[in-house]
Amino acid sequence: MSVDAARIFIAICETGSFRHAAERVCRSASAVSLQVAKLENQLGRTLLERNARRVVLTEEGEALLGFARRLVAVSDETMAHFLGYDISGNLCVAAPHDLGVWHVPVLLKRFARTHPGVRVEVRLDSSNNVQSLFAEGKANVALFTESRTPRIASRELFSEELCWLGKRGGDVAQREPLSLAVAEVGCAWRDAALRALDAAERPYRVCYWSDTSMGQVAAVRADLAVAALPRALTDGGIAPVSSEFGLPRLGFVHMYLAEDGSPAARAFADQLGDWDRFDQFGSDRFLSL
Repeated sequence: MSVDAARIFIAICETGSFRHAAERVCRSASAVSLQVAKLENQLGRTLLERNARRVVLTEEGEALLGFARRLVAVSDETMAHFLGYDISGNLCVAAPHDLGVWHVPVLLKRFARTHPGVRVEVRLDSSNNVQSLFAEGKANVALFTESRTPRIASRELFSEELCWLGKRGGDVAQREPLSLAVAEVGCAWRDAALRALDAAERPYRVCYWSDTSMGQVAAVRADLAVAALPRALTDGGIAPVSSEFGLPRLGFVHMYLAEDGSPAARAFADQLGDWDRFDQFGSDRFLSL
């Protein structure tokens, strides 16, 4: 049983949801589901019972949970002993607000276990400003989204499709000019939306602004605006706007990682090393936000 499989299984058990577990371990929901299927096939046991609201452990799953926690603890202890104490000093991680709220805490928790000698500072800003912070030497690690070519040397971690989301059954998409809920200036999602509307010569007005996607979602749920957001945010209350309203396609945005080569930055980046093998996010990637 691999340590990665153990981490995924623990995350599912502790959150009671494939969606929430995917968010915790920074994987797609489809990757989490596939890992569980492989694990059940490997062990020849049914580990989880799935229903419409929650994932429940079977008796065999409860037994495996104890082993999985011990396996992960030993792995983390081993890495901390041989690697963590060799690196000390300060590390500044810059990220957009949404990534900083949902992804970065998970990464920091893992990093703290293996590198307890590093003092970490987190700076949250727009993706555009995150790149500027890194370029000016004010951040050792930059995580950011971008719909165009990044301004700094970086590697792509994954891509996600953007779409127009509106209240399910609402009528805001019919209004002229189009009412928009957007993130702050410098957000890649905002830039993609406004460029697409300008190119299509579609009249619009920015009605609501928020520094996180949840602020945009609140306006969408109230049928006050549409927003350019990952398709994965679709749920019972919001849905992609019908093509009959003629909104332009938005394409994809990409998440990038940049690090300055310092020992702490390289160590932090190493724990994201497998993200570049991910496909597009599963359909429920962001539902736990």
